Amino acid sequence: MAEVNVEKLAGDIGTTVDKLLQQLEQAGISKKAGDMVTEAEKSTLLDHLSKQHGGTGSEGPARMTLQRKSKSTLSVTGSTGKAKSVQVEVRKTRTYVKKSAIEQQQEEERLAAEEAARKAAELKAQQEAEELKAKQEAERKAKEEAERKAKEEAKRKAEAERKAKQKQMTPEQSAKSEQDRAEAERLQKEAEEAALRKAEEEAKRQAEEARKLAE
Repeated sequence: MAEVNVEKLAGDIGTTVDKLLQQLEQAGISKKAGDMVTEAEKSTLLDHLSKQHGGTGSEGPARMTLQRKSKSTLSVTGSTGKAKSVQVEVRKTRTYVKKSAIEQQQEEERLAAEEAARKAAELKAQQEAEELKAKQEAERKAKEEAERKAKEEAKRKAEAERKAKQKQMTPEQSAKSEQDRAEAERLQKEAEEAALRKAEEEAKRQAEEARKLAE
């Protein structure tokens, strides 16, 4: 539906905003400067103006021509070099074709269908985005769980192998093996802590860069 604001409509038909607001009020349409005027409201206004000009409103002609003229004075220099004033009259003609009730209803139904389709598309896109997010989250959790179980299984097997070997060792060899295991665990823990600190520092650096870019 072609909507225009009050100022644009006033300019189109060659009248002032105040006069147009008064005409709209007389037609039963309450508007103020800056408001939008719908096609149906323009049709109501045309009915009102048609009746004012001796027409029969909705049952009258479907075409209405409004004429406005304005006068202005220009100062021009004549052949003698003297300035003289010349009046210029500008005439504006604007023709409005009133849509039938059926056309207006069809237009409203088309716009309603477009709006419904737009909302349906937005809802579908939102649902698909939520489903994708949920799927990705489920996959992430499943992967983390699989990795955790794999680590636990590897640790369990390593511990079983260590105990089996320890049974075959002398007390000195067993003590040495225990020391080696403790040392390996210590080194692994240090490596994990170093990796964690590095990740935290990198995250902090990226956050600082993002903050500077946002300034």
